[in-house]
Amino acid sequence: MKTLRLTALAGAIALVLAGCSSTSLDQQPAGAGAGATATPTSVSGSGTSGLNGGANAAGAGLNPLTDPHNILSHQSIYFEFNKSVIPDNEIAIVSAHARFLVDNPTRTVRIEGNTDERGTAEYNLALGQRRADAVRSRLELLGVPASRIESVSYGKEHPRALCHEEKCWAENRRADIVYTN
Repeated sequence: MKTLRLTALAGAIALVLAGCSSTSLDQQPAGAGAGATATPTSVSGSGTSGLNGGANAAGAGLNPLTDPHNILSHQSIYFEFNKSVIPDNEIAIVSAHARFLVDNPTRTVRIEGNTDERGTAEYNLALGQRRADAVRSRLELLGVPASRIESVSYGKEHPRALCHEEKCWAENRRADIVYTN
């Protein structure tokens, strides 16, 4: 129980820090287009609820899930070899998605667990499911209703990187957060 409280506290702190870190981005992205540099526009109605720093001109009017300056554009949670515990450096991403889902009650997600190619198909399906369930549990812990989260495992069947070395295997050990509506 004490570990659960500490984990929840760490997640809350990471969420606050993630929100603070995005406020310092006030430069226009390269190649933003001619009309994008005129004046900052309001981000109201974008559904970000402040996740992109509010007055950030670079992210104004952009979808927070695709804006590269927004933590919500990171939709893959990476895992260590043979592990299904969310690493500390990935907690802020999961926390930001939880906040977005709480602030946008009509949105639903599918968590897709994946593994690298090593191991049997059966083992990798089970490991991928544990990874998806770990992300799902964290989202639920942070207030997202279970009815809005689906978790599935693809095991090693949906690799993102195809080479047979550690850099590719690391890219494939992930759970993807996919918005379904």
